[in-house]
This record gives sequence, C-alpha cells and structure tokens, in this order.
Amino acid sequence: REQTQRMIWYAQSKTVPTSPPAVDAQGHAWAGGRLGLVAQMRGTDATQRYQTDSVHQILSVAHLADGRLLAAGEEGYVAVSSADRKSWRAVPAPVSRASAGVFVTQAADRTVYLVSRTPRGVVVFAADPADLAWKEVHRVERDTTTATANGSWVRIASFGYARPMATITRDRLVVYTPDPELLSSMDLRTKT
Repeated sequence: REQTQRMIWYAQSKTVPTSPPAVDAQGHAWAGGRLGLVAQMRGTDATQRYQTDSVHQILSVAHLADGRLLAAGEEGYVAVSSADRKSWRAVPAPVSRASAGVFVTQAADRTVYLVSRTPRGVVVFAADPADLAWKEVHRVERDTTTATANGSWVRIASFGYARPMATITRDRLVVYTPDPELLSSMDLRTKT
C-alpha cells in the first residue's frame, strides 16, 4: 500500500494542467489536470500546485469569493478547498458517476453554478457556496429541444469534434452542447 501511494504521488507530481484556465477577480488563472491536479497558472506554467486528494481528472476550477477553490471533474467529482487550499473535501455531487462536471463558476450574486455533462445531455445546477447543496436549474437533453423551453437556444454546427462548454457573463450563463448542437442561454437574474 505504501509503495502504491508513493507511485501515485510521483505520478501526481508529473501531471500538467489540461483544462481551460479560469481567471479570478485578482487576475490569477486556475486550471485542472489529471489525478486531481488544481494549478494556479502564469502563462503556461503552473506556479502553485494543489491536489484534491482524488485521482479524477479535474475539468474546471472556480475561485470562490471567500478564497476557496471549487473543482469539478470526471465521474461527477466535485470538491472544495479550504481557504488556504491545503485541504480538500469532496462535495456530494448532484449527478451520477456517469457524468462529468465540465464547468464551475460563481456569479456576481455569489451563487455557484455547476454545468454537468450526463449520458442524457447537459444539466446546470446552482448552489449557495456556504453549503453547496445543488439544485437543478436548467437542462438540455439529447435529441430534444423541448428541454430548453426555460431558456433561449439556437442550433449551430460544430464542424467536427466538440465537447460541451460554458461561460458566464454578468447576467447570463451560456452553454454549448454538441449533442444536440445547441447554444443555450440562461438568465442569471430570473434563472430562466
């Protein structure tokens, strides 16, 4: 067991950030990687490395207003750090292990959003950062457009390989899904 743990630590020390970076209010970029890596970035270099105590690939990182980091990744893994980022705890995920957290962010009103790809499509969850108790607020299912009735959407073409993506503005959470190919937008003020 000890040798296995040493091998995991060694592998973790060699991992590199692979997720798209997210920039916090102070201008620091954060990215995730394989084997639970969360890194503070300067250009393409990881200046600080943190481990979420998981072997899951981290697909998205958000810097919360209280200084903690929120990480989401494969198999529905979601974790939050302490303010000093030295310890992490898994957060009960609102989805099954068949899903992946592709985007986490905190809106101006401090609500935390998790965009998750599931076998049936993409689901957006919201939570208060104090307890991270997730509530579904938006859904885009495969092979249907009726699931987007609570938001505006438009069909687009990906022209090849694409994966679900999301971004946030002051007033909107925008989600792109390749299957079905939709650009879906949710108003953060009204949650529609």
